[in-house]
Amino acid sequence: MWSELVTLAVVGTARNGFRIPASAGPLSPVFAQLADAPAEHALLAAAALVTQARRAGRKPDRPDARIPTAAPETAQPCGSHAASHLALLLDMPEDQRLAEWLDRAAALGLRIPPEHLPALLEAGKASRALRTRIVKVAGQRGRWLAAQNAEWRYAAGDDDDDALWQTGGAETRLILFETLRQSDPARARAFLAQTWRQESTDFKARAVPLLSNGLSAEDEPLLEDALNERRQDIRAAAAEVLAQLPGTAFRARMLERVCSCLAVASETLEVTLPVTFEPGWQRDGIAESGPPAGGKIGPRAWWLMQMLRLAPALELRARLKVDGATW
Repeated sequence: MWSELVTLAVVGTARNGFRIPASAGPLSPVFAQLADAPAEHALLAAAALVTQARRAGRKPDRPDARIPTAAPETAQPCGSHAASHLALLLDMPEDQRLAEWLDRAAALGLRIPPEHLPALLEAGKASRALRTRIVKVAGQRGRWLAAQNAEWRYAAGDDDDDALWQTGGAETRLILFETLRQSDPARARAFLAQTWRQESTDFKARAVPLLSNGLSAEDEPLLEDALNERRQDIRAAAAEVLAQLPGTAFRARMLERVCSCLAVASETLEVTLPVTFEPGWQRDGIAESGPPAGGKIGPRAWWLMQMLRLAPALELRARLKVDGATW
């Protein structure tokens, strides 16, 4: 119908007037009421009707498939005053206040009213920053609705997580991974470990830092595996996360390296800069080139600075026998 109306608008109504689109179907009786109206008025009114019809619904991808009903809601909807604010903010989805509104609703354990779900899910298509926030406040109705539209699958319910991880695009799966790391870190890790070998390097570079959410000792093998990647930014990201995890082999390696360069004698910290760049350092996220542009230190000091940043401070104090206050 829309294509027919667009064609009619391009050709113009001066010659042939307004005619009911051949594909009008159930809308034919409504269009028939426009027969006596001026052609231009009828065309614009028909366009408005078709626009509303397109927004109201669509045919399912599989007409023979039975669509389940949404699960009962467990969270309360936000109040009418907050909902009116949301309606205004949805007209400007790039506005930071929309993200703040969603954060506030999530903190209060509220969900958004169902009439705003389509517009909000649509906003999430264009903004990765909004997607995680939307998932938190969409409620059961939102997760059900997202499962019906492939473009909204980033907000689909938990029951679809396995299928979504296997079939979703990179952005959708990253949102799913980030969300699960907050609610079920082990499941998120299992998903990433399952497909790690097949993932693109860009995906890995964005996924590894997210492991810092819900970090535990069970994440160490996957992070050690990430240290074997060829791209420096992936190794550096894995090193940053491993540095946060107590008791890892990574922290032990970094501690040994730093201690070989530092010593305390007569309350003086003596520093011996490394002479050569060891092969194993690159695997652990240490960059050989540098220092950063504009720096006033040499490459040997730059190596040590990187190791100091990643070394466990408390263990280093203990090894050097340095009093906390003095340190």
